[in-house]
Parts: sequence; C-alpha cells; structure tokens
Amino acid sequence: MPRRALSVAAKYLVVALAISAFGLHASLASADENARPRATAGGPIEPSTTRPTRVPAQKVPWTPRPESTPEHPRLPKRLKLTPKDIVHKIWIAAGYGWELSFVDAVVNCESKWNPNAVGGHGEAGLFQIHPVNFRLFNGQNPWDVRANTYVALAMRKSQGWSPWTCARRLGAGTAP
Repeated sequence: MPRRALSVAAKYLVVALAISAFGLHASLASADENARPRATAGGPIEPSTTRPTRVPAQKVPWTPRPESTPEHPRLPKRLKLTPKDIVHKIWIAAGYGWELSFVDAVVNCESKWNPNAVGGHGEAGLFQIHPVNFRLFNGQNPWDVRANTYVALAMRKSQGWSPWTCARRLGAGTAP
C-alpha cells in the first residue's frame, strides 16, 4: 500500500474511533437526512433543500448631491483649526499681526504648541500663563486655546513681553 493511502486510511480510522468513543454516532444517526448534503450514485454532493438561500442586496438608486439652491444651500465643510491658526487669527484681529513670528517663537519656546502643557510653577496652556495672572485678566479655562491667547494678548498690551521668560531670552524689551 502506498504511503499516502496509508495516511488517509489512518485518518479515517482515527475519526471512526473518535465517533465511537464520544458517542457521536447516535447524534449523527438521529439527524434529519434532508438537513445534510447527500451524495448521489456517481455525482457530486447535492446541496440540501433546507439550506437558506442568499437574498440579493437591494440596489439603492444613486442621487446626486443637490446644487446650491435657496432650500439647500451648499455650505463649506467646517475646517479644523490648529492652535497656531487660532493664535494668529486673534493676534491679527487685535492689530498685532506684525509680531506673529515673535509670538510663534515665544509659544514654541514656552509650550511647543501643546495647549495642555503645564509649567513647573503651575503655568498652563500655550503661553504658560500663571494662574494668578489668568484670574487677574478674567480668564476662564487656561487649557482653552482661545482663552489662553486672549489673556496673553491682554498681558502683552498691559505689561509687554516681561511676563514671559522665553520672550526675554529671545530679546524682547519690556515696553508695551
């Protein structure tokens, strides 16, 4: 007997022993004959008559997006602004757009543009504003980019760049 035929016969023997050992022959014998595929006299296995049939998916007709009409105006998608964009918009609106590159350098030095940064003495946010100064300038949430920027702008207008160590390192004067 060839080696392959011997291994196939051994597999069938193992399956037969497992069926008899675990009592699976009783459950297989009691199963409904129509529920299992059956072989015909010389052909392939026929599908069972009780097998569920696949239902074809319903096709949904494609409708184009409506053009801009008074009933359906096309609005631009809301853009996600980065902290840098927010800081730039606030400083430009306040009339300090000419010093944006210096503001970028200060924020990069203070917090590396991380709005959740916390300093060694309790400073918080992009501009690393101390909680005392934050309350003094009516700030609400030091980790909110807009609130932190508005307080920093108010501090810049009243005190110059003196509250920020990084600004002094970068060569800013103390005059407002």
